Amino acid sequence: FVAFVGVSKNDPLWRILRATAERYRPALGNFELKTAAPDMPSPDAQIQLLRELGTDNMRALCIQPADTAIMKDILDDMRMKGVAVTTMMTHIEATTPFMHAGVDDLAVGIAMADAIYDALDGRGTVAVLHDGKLKPRHTDRHWGFQDRISELPSLTVLREMDCQNNEFIAQRLLRDYMKRFPRLNGWVAIDNWPLQHLAGQPRLLPDSCTMVTYGPFPQYWPRLLDGTCY
Repeated sequence: FVAFVGVSKNDPLWRILRATAERYRPALGNFELKTAAPDMPSPDAQIQLLRELGTDNMRALCIQPADTAIMKDILDDMRMKGVAVTTMMTHIEATTPFMHAGVDDLAVGIAMADAIYDALDGRGTVAVLHDGKLKPRHTDRHWGFQDRISELPSLTVLREMDCQNNEFIAQRLLRDYMKRFPRLNGWVAIDNWPLQHLAGQPRLLPDSCTMVTYGPFPQYWPRLLDGTCY
């Protein structure tokens, strides 16, 4: 059988990933497809689920890892036992790379530069939040953004700030900078740090300032509707 495993049943991406797997079920022929996700988003719960599925008859595993460091060893072990392992969405660094299906983060960065250009009608001042190259996907996204923004001279990047991959630091940096430069036209956040745990909080930006960020999750869609992000 082929196993298709998510982070948790409540993860926003799980319904999308599971529906995609079901769509391609007929292409598996005689192989049975088993889709599963733990109740809670934790690596321990995901490891327990993999143990319950077992590897005796498992021929392939597609998995969105709950944690890259913790899941690496068990996925390596499964691969040694003959299971073809493909990581989804979240890449795991390994000496022998795992097969991977996910987002082209370089292209995402380029798209973010184009989006802020469109949002500001091609002219204005911008500040950027990044994570100091802590995560490879953020690094690729940041490179893509920087490469594309250099081709758009009518946009001026006033400052780039390292939020250390922490949503609370990101929100503090953003609010503090807006107090000092209230006429800033736009923000680009390489990931969705400023939007995390924002429910019930005041708007981060005035109506005159636009944010472009990344996070294709349903809980952030209201932020598009209320103008928090573009």
